[in-house]
Amino acid sequence: MPKRFRLLDARGLVRISTNIAVASDPRAVLATQRVVALDKELHGYWEMLAKGDLTAAEKYAQARERVRKLGLAYHTSDELMAQGLAAMIERFNVLEQRKTVRDMDEVAAVLGVVPRASVTWSNLLPEIERVNKIHLSTKAPDQVRKWLNPRRLAISNFVDLIGDKQLTETSREDLLSFRNWWIDRVIEEELEIGTANKNISHIMVMFATYCREQQLDLEHLVAHLKLKGEEKRQRPAFSPMHLERVILAPGALDNMNGEQRALLHIISETGLRLSEATNLTENSIVLDHPIPHVKVIAEDRQLKVRTTQREIPLVGIALEACMRFPRGFPRYRHKADTLSATINKYLRDNGLMESDRHSVYGLRHTFKDRLQYTGANAALIDALMGHSGKGPKYGLGAALDQKLACLRQIAVNPMPHAPGKGYRYHEGMMVRSSSGGLVLGG
Repeated sequence: MPKRFRLLDARGLVRISTNIAVASDPRAVLATQRVVALDKELHGYWEMLAKGDLTAAEKYAQARERVRKLGLAYHTSDELMAQGLAAMIERFNVLEQRKTVRDMDEVAAVLGVVPRASVTWSNLLPEIERVNKIHLSTKAPDQVRKWLNPRRLAISNFVDLIGDKQLTETSREDLLSFRNWWIDRVIEEELEIGTANKNISHIMVMFATYCREQQLDLEHLVAHLKLKGEEKRQRPAFSPMHLERVILAPGALDNMNGEQRALLHIISETGLRLSEATNLTENSIVLDHPIPHVKVIAEDRQLKVRTTQREIPLVGIALEACMRFPRGFPRYRHKADTLSATINKYLRDNGLMESDRHSVYGLRHTFKDRLQYTGANAALIDALMGHSGKGPKYGLGAALDQKLACLRQIAVNPMPHAPGKGYRYHEGMMVRSSSGGLVLGG
């Protein structure tokens, strides 16, 4: 700890875990980013201490953390007095044993002088961000935005209906009114029940999180607010015939820009999520390998789950696309939503959608269907899709050559046009011109 802050923070040597397992981040890419973020945050906290700029919520959080490290629970002075004289004497004894009776911050924390912070709904989101700071530090800016926006919308809806109350003054009646407001909207506007439940769920979780952080016995107020009858609808898959004969028909995608077309080809032949495909880089596109492949790894963003990390061989039009863009897709990096909207509009405007319910994400489901048609076992399909599967995991999983054998059965080969530099077509496959026939795809 810097010398100038030692009188402001009694912790001395500060140890903070990144909470990232070595196995899930072997190159320490995420861990390094998180260390930098935590260090910046810690120095910012010390600077605020030095300036006296802490908010009431931050002062209260600091007081609770102090007493927690002493093995005590935080109670206000009124609560301690209500427990009896013995409770106050116990606290004084702790201060005397630690010889900190002149440390005003510790005295205030131990004796419960720091008041519980009172937060209104409009000021709640920064508190929720603070509680989730480690989780958010692993996300790319676009992922943070997508995490914050639905919570911001839920708060806005709640405040518009109930008013900007303090959370401690929010009643069960207020929360039920919010639920009933959503019931009316679902009926009158023919909205999905799932849409309402997502909004309600954000209010429930944020309220419960705040109550736990502030040691308020109010979590019961948000119980059983979700609406019943929600149906989980999966985006429909395109039929393999529609994919090959309509979407990938010669000339169908000619008016797309190069990156869009390449990404659609990659998604079709690898089953990557849009967010995974748009964030491929020269580190994750591996062409100089006996089996060219892409790696889904955590570089500067958080993966959905641990099993999302995987390697997928490149065949057919996916291999060609990566050869044309070996360094990735800067135009759409961290912009999966933009890509999705753009491709969906193109497919609709050009009559390439199979139905009104289809979207580009359905290509991932089509990929899974095509794998199943090959007779591939569930473990191999899960390995390619990035799913965790069911039951315990044993061994190292499917090897690249096993995955390649499966993907070659469903590969869509490129249309006859000039291949990438140093390659040529031979019997529908792409080969190195200089190697005399080293097959890279198909």
